[in-house]
Amino acid sequence: MGRLELGLLRSCVEINLGAIAHNLREIRNKLGRGVRVLAVVKSDAYGHGAKKVGLLLERRGVDMLGVASVEEGADLREKGIRLPILVLGCIFPEEIEKFFSYSLIPNLCELDLAKKFSRHASRLGQTIKVHTKIDTGMGGLGVRVQRASRFVQEVTGLPGLVVEGLFTHFTSATESNSIYTREQLNLFRGVVEELERMGIHIPLRHAANSGAILRSPESYTPYLPLSGEGLPPTADTPLNMVRTGLLLYGLTPPGCQEFSLNLRPAMTFKTRLAYIKDLEPGETVSYGRSFTASQHTRIGVLPVGYDSGYSLRLSNKGYVVIRGKRFPVVGRVRMNLIHVDLGQEEAVEIGDVVTLYGGEGPSVEEIAGIMLGGSPYEVLCTTGKANPKTYVEELEIEEPTSGVAQPPHSDSQPQLVPLYAVAH
Repeated sequence: MGRLELGLLRSCVEINLGAIAHNLREIRNKLGRGVRVLAVVKSDAYGHGAKKVGLLLERRGVDMLGVASVEEGADLREKGIRLPILVLGCIFPEEIEKFFSYSLIPNLCELDLAKKFSRHASRLGQTIKVHTKIDTGMGGLGVRVQRASRFVQEVTGLPGLVVEGLFTHFTSATESNSIYTREQLNLFRGVVEELERMGIHIPLRHAANSGAILRSPESYTPYLPLSGEGLPPTADTPLNMVRTGLLLYGLTPPGCQEFSLNLRPAMTFKTRLAYIKDLEPGETVSYGRSFTASQHTRIGVLPVGYDSGYSLRLSNKGYVVIRGKRFPVVGRVRMNLIHVDLGQEEAVEIGDVVTLYGGEGPSVEEIAGIMLGGSPYEVLCTTGKANPKTYVEELEIEEPTSGVAQPPHSDSQPQLVPLYAVAH
């Protein structure tokens, strides 16, 4: 399906796959050689469509995909994606079988669960690669730093399990000169070093998210001083993989706007003008009568609302673009409708395409700012999941054949694809 076709869709999110391919090139150029890329495609690729995005990233040679749950990973396999897939989130014992049948990589942070994976692997006569998250300060999921080395040692001793990766999660990577991020990084490095002294070498070590890719090059290059100055990357980078999500979809993490990667936002939210009404002075619009016309004006009605991902917090604050002109959202956003003040504009007509954000409309970051406490992550995920998608610049993505895809060497676990040279 191509661009929004009037008469076929009431609204859609238009996803530019060419923009995502461009953003991946920009990220790789920033990272330099020797650093692997784990592309985060959880939550339906941040609302961009995990199947299309996953196939694109596979064609563009990323090293691994990251998802939140076993269901998301299984869905990607059923859609033909063969890349290694790491399940970053929580795991329940009843899901263990799916990790083997769909060749997924679990994040193991609890010894009893690791033992259950080991027993299942032994029954099948297989091995499974696993990663372990080290909690250096995020709280919640992850092994505490104080017992991380002992935990990894125990897991490496379990039959059928191969600890392929260690990772941590920064809490404040977007903050300028974050002391806490540096402390987290030092703690994680300490675990890696202690394991090496114990004779346990873990091939993949990853800490950097999108914010850290911009602010903390020491989190994916050799042991640079924590000021960020030091030697250029080498093939023996201690932390040799990054996890990128928001950058991939063309947005800069909040707090990192001074960094420029020449990104191209991939999502545009569009609808059509459905109805126009003349409003007289003193008349009101929507629940609570929070907008009162001060003069004669024309009100446009759009067939989207908070059920479509257009936040209630944009009531009387957002704006849209029609035929290249801005028009404010007035009144309270309703479940399925919003109203815009067209003023005395006579050129707009029922059926006109309306850009709510992205493209010629307000940016996703601007919308998140208007929402007061909103985030671009929230805007992308809620909008992308709530609306049909159309795709542009599909870049000749080959659709897979039917059936569950199995990665190379699926009798054990997916093997990492070779590192790709920096794209230009």
